[in-house]
Formats: sequence, C-alpha cells, structure tokens
Amino acid sequence: MFAPRDPALEDVRPDEALMRAVQGGDSRAFEGIYDRYHRPLFSFFVRLTGDRPGSEDLVQDVFVRVLRYRASYDPGRPFKAWIYQLARNAASDRRQSRAAHHGADALPDDVRDPGPTPLARVVGDERRALVERGLGALPDEAREAIVLSRVEGLSHREVGRILGCTEAAARVRVFRAVQQLRSAVERLQRPRG
Repeated sequence: MFAPRDPALEDVRPDEALMRAVQGGDSRAFEGIYDRYHRPLFSFFVRLTGDRPGSEDLVQDVFVRVLRYRASYDPGRPFKAWIYQLARNAASDRRQSRAAHHGADALPDDVRDPGPTPLARVVGDERRALVERGLGALPDEAREAIVLSRVEGLSHREVGRILGCTEAAARVRVFRAVQQLRSAVERLQRPRG
C-alpha cells in the first residue's frame, strides 16, 4: 500500500512553504506533501466511506487535485484546511457519481475495521468497533464533522473552513454530530428482541 520513506529524506519545511514550492513546479516538494498527507487522508476516507480500496483511489484523486488546482491555493490560508477541502470534495464527487450510477448513496453494510486510530485513544479499544459502526450509521455531514474534528484532530476553525461555515457553526455541528453518534452507539448497544 504505502512504502515507508527514509526519515532523513523528509522535508522539514512547513506545509504552506511546500505548497508554494509545488506552485512553482518543485516535484520534490510535492513528494513531501504526499509523504505527510497520504496516511491521514487514507484514514479520513476509510472512516468516511468504510471502503479501503475506494479510499486508496480517493487519496490518489486528492493528490491529482493538488496538482490540478495548485494555482488556486492561497498561501495565506492553512494548507491542512485546503487539502481536507479537496478531500471532502473528492468524497462528495464519488458519492454523487455512485448515486447516479447505482441509485444509492450509502455506506456498505459491513463498514470495515480500518485499524487502530486516534479514535481508539478517545473511546478505548474495546468500544472502538462499536463507535466505528455508529459512525457509519450517521448522515454524511455528521460523519464528516466528527472525523475532521475528533479523528483528524482539526480545530473548529479548520473544520469551519473545510465545511464552508464559521468557527462557531462548526463547533455546533461537531457538538450535534457527537450527540448523534452517542445516540447511534446507544441504539447499537440495546439488546435486540
């Protein structure tokens, strides 16, 4: 899947400086961005879609978009918010394409376990699988808000930039999404009968 790179070759420039270099045609800077973001983006997509092979495709799509839209990047804006906006758009485009071709816009019934993540640190390993299932049951907007804020660790300001709303609105969306997740997990824990 992803080959480990020699840490000695890692570019230590900030993301924004790397992206400015990419805008100038520096392919090594692009490699630096790829090295930093391919794993976090893969994790983001697996949690958003539950589809590992599809997530790999989405990651590649994001990096194609980084190159395609490099001129639109504003160096005054945090790069992390920009790349996650590209990721969100890629996921949205994929959902729309699948809905058009398959007439459905849902996660697979068997949301796959993407392995240990920051979510496990928040809820503990024993509940992680249950929380992941609850996450898969949420509407796309709520799932995005939780994944961006709680799993990817983005600030409310960054989440707001990605979702196209104010920081305060992002805070409210995350709060409501967490409430929805709690309800979904509680429903999953109830004995069926």
